[in-house]
Amino acid sequence: MAFDFAPFSTVTVENGAKSNVILTYNIPLNESIIPATTDFALAGKTINSVSISGAVVTIAVSVAYAFGDSISLNYTQGTNKLQSTLGGLAASFNGQSVTNNILAAASVVSTTAVSAILQTTATLAYFIGKVLHHSKSLKAAVRSSAAGKKTG
Repeated sequence: MAFDFAPFSTVTVENGAKSNVILTYNIPLNESIIPATTDFALAGKTINSVSISGAVVTIAVSVAYAFGDSISLNYTQGTNKLQSTLGGLAASFNGQSVTNNILAAASVVSTTAVSAILQTTATLAYFIGKVLHHSKSLKAAVRSSAAGKKTG
């Protein structure tokens, strides 16, 4: 006789596998009985496949999730029920929140912005060079003038 077992411990989408919802149970699952893709539902997504390895159910979707997506998962027992290696059946559930661990994309600086920064830096360097040159000329003139007064 089959018995129902406690729900999973975590449901996540990870940064390295943005097209997979990972459902992790606390006990090993029967890897030879795979529920149909239609036994699961994710709002706005087409489920391509379901696989089981140990205590982990991987639900692959057609379009990857992104940072900040709000995700919820439903499971309804179908013909091939999700079950433990001892024959216990996983309970159906609705609206299970999925933890979205996808990182925010890094900001990209446009080449136009970089070009403007480099041009501004070059212009400043040019003017600083001119100021330093004139400063040296001024110092030389002052020294020359001072030297002329001492000897005169």
